[in-house]
Amino acid sequence: MKIHPSHCFPLLPEDELQDLAQDIKKNGLFHPIIVDDEGQLVDGRNRLLACEIAGVEPRFEKLPAGWDARDYMLSVNLMRKSITRSRKAMWLAMAVELGADIDIPAGASGELFKQACQVLRHSRALAQAVLNGGTPLGEALEMVRAAQQTRSAEEVQCARLRNSAPDQYDLVTEGKLKLADAIAILDNRQRREHQARERAHKAAKTIAGPFCANVAALIEGVDLGVNIHLPPGALEQIEQALKLLQAKLPSTK
Repeated sequence: MKIHPSHCFPLLPEDELQDLAQDIKKNGLFHPIIVDDEGQLVDGRNRLLACEIAGVEPRFEKLPAGWDARDYMLSVNLMRKSITRSRKAMWLAMAVELGADIDIPAGASGELFKQACQVLRHSRALAQAVLNGGTPLGEALEMVRAAQQTRSAEEVQCARLRNSAPDQYDLVTEGKLKLADAIAILDNRQRREHQARERAHKAAKTIAGPFCANVAALIEGVDLGVNIHLPPGALEQIEQALKLLQAKLPSTK
């Protein structure tokens, strides 16, 4: 049988469904299966399955005149005493998403409704788990918040990659590199750059002293008649290094 598209209520767990089937087999079906004018099931999906299990012919009745299918589902199902407040909140959230015209609860129930809506917006599968009673609403909400924090952290990391390492960012967006691996590559690159900057600052502070002291020692030795022999190409290397340094450094004139 086709289920009405607004139907969002879950099936009973298997053991409860079997218990219902046994009761129907023994005592009969007390409450009929409700269908709309098009023959779509509005209420009684569990009873219908239990009848099939019990081998009992189900009894059908039309949706009462003047009733909207969604409103009828809510009115009938939310009055069940066995339904927890959290599951009721999720049912309301799903009903509102489907367009049901209902009053939003206030107080503690209203807060549960807001939490249910937050879970539903994040994941329908998770919301269905709450509705089925398999996952408590509070636990589902914590899962949503954890996922949002992870997503927020990933967005920050993506922005960092996009600004600092566009080559790595492109690989991530193309699915050729994991985000965590790209961040590790960027961290390593920036670590090496930082170390290079530190070495450069240190060299800038100390280069003149040792160099000039060595030159002065060489000149003093020559003046004293010491037979000085520099390694082959040493002067050419010094000259090339000075030219490169002058070309790279800004003019201080």
